[in-house]
Amino acid sequence: MSEIKLVFDEIKPKKKAPEHLADLTIAERRAKVESLGLPAFRANQIATHYFTHYNEEPNSWSDIPAAMRPLVAEHFLPKLLTPIRQVECDKGKTRKDLWRLHDGVLVETVLMRYKDRTTVCISSQAGCGMNCPFCATGQAGLTRNLTAGEITSQVVAAARACASGELPGGPTRLSNVVFMGLLHNDLAAQYEVMSGEGGSALVGSQENSRFKRRGIRSMNILDMLDAIVDLTYEIVTEMLNDAQLIFSSSSKVRVGLT
Repeated sequence: MSEIKLVFDEIKPKKKAPEHLADLTIAERRAKVESLGLPAFRANQIATHYFTHYNEEPNSWSDIPAAMRPLVAEHFLPKLLTPIRQVECDKGKTRKDLWRLHDGVLVETVLMRYKDRTTVCISSQAGCGMNCPFCATGQAGLTRNLTAGEITSQVVAAARACASGELPGGPTRLSNVVFMGLLHNDLAAQYEVMSGEGGSALVGSQENSRFKRRGIRSMNILDMLDAIVDLTYEIVTEMLNDAQLIFSSSSKVRVGLT
């Protein structure tokens, strides 16, 4: 029997992803806006269009001067996802989307509408380093981690599909987000964006959030969860308290986890 090789080290992409609005903190967005010679308040306008209205086409924004729109598109909203294929089942209520990233890497999202909720499963990594014998993704190996911008773009695309009525039953709101992949720094940063303030709160409290719940489907060994605490993100405690499905390649270990 061949040796199972596990990969825990972060894989550096061969080509760096373009910096996206969702990669930046609120302060960084304002600083970047000002560095481009624009008023700081434009940062909030850009964030509102993207995070609240799911609109990533500055040419359609009437509150941004026409001469300014190409600059905004170039520096804040580069195209990170290119749709490749879409597969539907359950009369269209379940939809799998295949996306190509800037470097040619492929990832998937799955959007599912139920009677009481609409859930999207998004990719936080391309591939997986756990090499579980029962999982095709694990057998393919880990390609790289996704950036906060790439992860957020999947959520926004799903929310836009829901709001525009692309699923059977008419327009709805995205209520659940499930992360597929190992926990890593960019996932934590994206989680902060979803829980943030100032127009970027894709996920917040039950009272004011656009999304009700978010889960982390983690393939990590338990010791790796302890290491997450060392991250300097304030959202880590909340992250670890949210729903987590922890898997193992060993059936004996899986029984113990449950």
